[in-house]
Formats: sequence, structure tokens, C-alpha cells
Amino acid sequence: ATFWFLPTPVISELVPSLGAEEGGTAVMVVGSGFSPGVQTECRFGMKGVVRASWLSATSIMCTSPRGGGGNTSFEVSNNGVDFTTQGLRFGFMRSVGAATLSPSQGPHTGGTTITVTARGLTR
Repeated sequence: ATFWFLPTPVISELVPSLGAEEGGTAVMVVGSGFSPGVQTECRFGMKGVVRASWLSATSIMCTSPRGGGGNTSFEVSNNGVDFTTQGLRFGFMRSVGAATLSPSQGPHTGGTTITVTARGLTR
């Protein structure tokens, strides 16, 4: 039998570190120890585990699952068992609905105050 030793990756950055609560955000994970040809996975806390695409020994790409909202831990594994422990977080943001602007135009010199109205905005 062949035995493979796969080191646990180290992650240093998520680009971006925020995504839509509906999921589908492409997240580049920067770090070290990513191995080609293995089942590298990204875990978005309790929101879900997704398969990663290997880019290089220092970067992989994951697509965020549906998240609901709020921040969650983010971890990576080369073997589906041993996950990173760097404490990085990924935030799921509520999507903003169609926006309206009032007024919709102003003088070319600027200075016009506008009001933005949309679903999902907070102060």
C-alpha cells in the first residue's frame, strides 16, 4: 500500500473576504502547502464544505456556499480531515435589491445631494 503524507495548509488571506449570502462568490485563498491532485476542500464554518480548485502551491479557489448572513470561520484541508486553524473569517452579506436614485440627474458642476433607496441597506 502507498502512504501519502499531506501537510496541513497554512492560509494567510481570503480575496475577497466577503460574499453574497446567496453564495456563488469566487474566493481566492492565499497561503502555502496546497497540493495538486488531492481533494482540497474549503470549509465555511457550519455553512458548508466545498471542493477547491488548485491554482498553485500558494493559492486555491473556492466558491462560497449559500450562507444566510453573518461571519463564519474559514478553514482549508488537503485531506478532508485535518483543517487549518489560522482563524480567518468569511462574511456573508445581504444582497441589496434594485436601487433608485433621487434626483436622477444634476448639474455637471456637481454638489447635488442624492437619496439612494434600496432593499437590504442598513445605516
